[in-house]
Amino acid sequence: IDLFPDAVTEDSALHGAAAAVLDVALDRLSFDAPIHSLADVDAALRSRNYGRAAMLLEPRAEGGNTEAQYRLATLYRSGRGVPMGPARAFQWMLRAAAKGHADGAYSVAVMYEKGIGIAADTGEARKWLEMAATAGHTMARARLDSPSGVEIPPAPVSAADDRKTR
Repeated sequence: IDLFPDAVTEDSALHGAAAAVLDVALDRLSFDAPIHSLADVDAALRSRNYGRAAMLLEPRAEGGNTEAQYRLATLYRSGRGVPMGPARAFQWMLRAAAKGHADGAYSVAVMYEKGIGIAADTGEARKWLEMAATAGHTMARARLDSPSGVEIPPAPVSAADDRKTR
């Protein structure tokens, strides 16, 4: 015997509607706007408690916070608070860089240039150096503008561009 058939149907509909609203709200939430500031991470770093800093950064990095991704990558690159892991550092750095983090893009360029955590690839290094410069990274811009400061070969010239200069 179903004593409250309408109540169950209404509760189910209400639950479904609430879930849909929550889904929309979560989709619109920007993970780059940290729910919690990184002040606790800064405090851990100032006190040289790198393990705590890594523990605090990991969920934020997983959640898509680019600054947390960048900082966690630097910990993996140096082996502070986590086992040194150049490949893991590269993965986190790339995630931050791909979302427009200028320091992350510059670091990815250097990692490609020197083969740190990834096979050396001068073409990829140049691409990320240009992305960093476009994002306002002054050292990237300086390296691109100074022939003596760049170990990365110039971008290839297409046949059409070559004809224009003749």
